[in-house]
Amino acid sequence: GMNFGYFTCLLASICKDVHGFEPVGWLAGRARANVELNAFANATINELALSDHSGKAMLNLPAPDHCNWGTISLIHKSSSETEVVEVPLETLDGYCAARGITRLDFMKVDVEGAEHLVFRGAEKTLERLRPTIIFEYNEESGAESFKLLEKLGYRLFDLDQQTLSLQNAPLHDVLAIPSR
Repeated sequence: GMNFGYFTCLLASICKDVHGFEPVGWLAGRARANVELNAFANATINELALSDHSGKAMLNLPAPDHCNWGTISLIHKSSSETEVVEVPLETLDGYCAARGITRLDFMKVDVEGAEHLVFRGAEKTLERLRPTIIFEYNEESGAESFKLLEKLGYRLFDLDQQTLSLQNAPLHDVLAIPSR
């Protein structure tokens, strides 16, 4: 998710078009307000979660008084006091096809353990458009994310440009660069 839109605003300052995804309404509203405050007309905020299928799913929210709303997840609960809300799902393949998107240079994927679901729902787009990707490595999704991206011809690195494999996977961000 895009949380409050920091990276959306950063990328909107240097890119032609930016598409952000945040399924929690009040967080999407805060991101939209940040985009408007900075007068970025090239950023689209979507109130939905990307996954491996379209439809609806239950999203785990942290307790209302939790200090980090970046722990929202389709996969795991953030605490014993987790709240759940139903959110719309879309695949990146479906999203791009419906909007006629023919160029995708970069993706940032940080969805708290559901990265593999995003990549499964983006296989056609990744194969066709070959974006560079930064994604968060999570134990829940790391192995499947690595295997899928390697199958699609991506090379994986840490942010210090060290080549990664499942044997030396970090518990932080991974850079995926298309090799073909």
